[in-house]
Amino acid sequence: MRVATDHSVDAQLGEVAASVAEFRNDPHYELEIRLGTFANGVFLPGVTRNVFFSLECDLVNSPTLEAEDGWKEIVDYHYVVHRGGRVRTRVEYDDQRMELNKEHIVKTTRRSTVLGCGDDGDDVCRVALSLEEPITNPPTVCVPTHVRIKQRRRFRDVRDGRTVWVYELSRTWSANGREAAEHRQKTMDPIYEIECELCDEGREYLRKHPKDTFIAQSLIMKAEMLLGRGCQPRSGARA
Repeated sequence: MRVATDHSVDAQLGEVAASVAEFRNDPHYELEIRLGTFANGVFLPGVTRNVFFSLECDLVNSPTLEAEDGWKEIVDYHYVVHRGGRVRTRVEYDDQRMELNKEHIVKTTRRSTVLGCGDDGDDVCRVALSLEEPITNPPTVCVPTHVRIKQRRRFRDVRDGRTVWVYELSRTWSANGREAAEHRQKTMDPIYEIECELCDEGREYLRKHPKDTFIAQSLIMKAEMLLGRGCQPRSGARA
């Protein structure tokens, strides 16, 4: 993981542009930013409760975003298979079809860069380039090493009928087992998490903006705006 200590725009662009270039060349990657703090060389996701609910209000009232109806609860089970691969099984209840959906993947982080977003150095964002590979034959029995309960709501930036950006708010509780995670959900405040992913259905946004630095700048400015650090795109275009 690389950490940018220089908060200048040029330094941040240099860190992020390489991730954008790899994302552009391989449609299987995902590119996202997550807000949090950085302490003792470790990125910790999460923001304060006040920031979280203030941002939720802003996203709900945004005229350019399409909001999902209400919150959806997801449970992620993390475990290790016999060859050492780390697998995530996600269980989500479909309230329309009244059934459980399961997804099994191995997620590998290709690049991860932590960038400072505030003058005091406390607020940071992590720009991550990752690959999610589906597992078609998961083990029938496993012992979870980590269980995460997540209540999620998404807001989509749709342009010409295609989703370009997805903002995700999550309230999460984690433990080394399902019962422990559920106990924390009942007795403890959640971790408030904020993410923004460049989805770019149809890859039209990438074609429209061929310069990696433009998209890198857009990612950084979105992180700053989510943290309340008002910033305007240089070009005047919708970032």
